[in-house]
Formats: sequence, structure tokens, C-alpha cells
Amino acid sequence: MYRYICVALIGLCCLSCSSAPEPTINYYILPISAKVENSLKSTNQPDLGKVTIVLAPLLQKENLQIMQGDAQVVFAHYHRWAQPLDYMLKQVFEQQLKPLNNFKNVTIQFEKLHGSTAGVVSLQGYFVIEQQASQAFLIEKKQSQAGYPAMLEAMTEGLLSLSQKIASVM
Repeated sequence: MYRYICVALIGLCCLSCSSAPEPTINYYILPISAKVENSLKSTNQPDLGKVTIVLAPLLQKENLQIMQGDAQVVFAHYHRWAQPLDYMLKQVFEQQLKPLNNFKNVTIQFEKLHGSTAGVVSLQGYFVIEQQASQAFLIEKKQSQAGYPAMLEAMTEGLLSLSQKIASVM
């Protein structure tokens, strides 16, 4: 009898020690057209201007961010950027702005770039073209559905809106 109880206890210990499979970490990139990126690299035209991206310290982490309420930021543990965010943002803006004939040096400072539990993506900061006065921006885009892929889709729409705003000022 004692032996059966010991075997049962050992079996229960083994079952309780076994763990559920660990969730996988998902990595995300901002979409950029490989065709446009390659054409930008292969042009022999002199660089007329450059894009400089500056991120607030909060945005320099590899985790995607979600706002809960007005003041709580949650860093997604299992949802991360595949590359540094400033590098990907620079690619997106170069893709959108370099083909312009009047492309100039532009610095884009991001203070906020996150999703929210309400399903709204926010982009906030300012940009400076050449040595002109800085221009603030606040762009909010509603996600089409819940989830990180939809958040990135809305974020990309916001970035395209911002690039159009910058291009209209150049």
C-alpha cells in the first residue's frame, strides 16, 4: 500500500512539474517594398537629402507597446520588433520621400508610437525640414480589428499619412 501511495505521489509530482509549451515570440517589421528599396540603393544620383529618425527613450526598446488607459504603457513580451525601430522607420520614410524631386534633409522625432487597448494607434512628435521651424504631428488611426498584425497595419497607415504631410511641406 505504501508503495502505491509513493508511486502515485511521484506520478503527481511529475505531472505537476511538466510545463505547458512556452509561447513563441513573434517578430514584426514595418512593410517596405523591396523593389523600391533596391531602386533607391542603385541610383547614381547624388544624395540630395537624408532622413534622420530620433526616438524617445521609451521607444528604443525592442518590444511593441500598448497604452492602457491614459498613463500606463505595457511592453508586449511576446511581440517584438525584428529590427531596430529607428532603422525601419528610416527605411519607410526614405521609400516615401527620396523619390521626390525636392527631397531635403528631414529629422523626425517620435515621442509616441504605440497601439492601445481601445484599438487606436497613435503617432506623435515633430519633424524639421532642413533648418526650418519644427512642425508637430499627432496622427491616430483606428485598427480594423484586434491583434498585433492589425496594429501594425494601422501604424503603417499612420506613417504613410505622416510622410504625405512631410512631402506637402517640402
